[in-house]
Amino acid sequence: MPHISVMMYPGRDEATKEAIAKNLQAELMKTLNAPASVISVSVEDIAPENWNETIGAKVKSKDILIETDYVKKA
Repeated sequence: MPHISVMMYPGRDEATKEAIAKNLQAELMKTLNAPASVISVSVEDIAPENWNETIGAKVKSKDILIETDYVKKA
């Protein structure tokens, strides 16, 4: 069922990444009324100098639901 992909600048330790993943999974469980066993979460570090090209290659602009100053819909 759903997969959440988190891409962010490097610098967080594994414990922080694990906490992010668990919190996102828990929220999706509540929102979708789904068990944890069907929700996967990945966390990927993207270097700042590669941010725009990486996000542009991996995420379609129509799929970005919340924009930031760094990633905007085309």
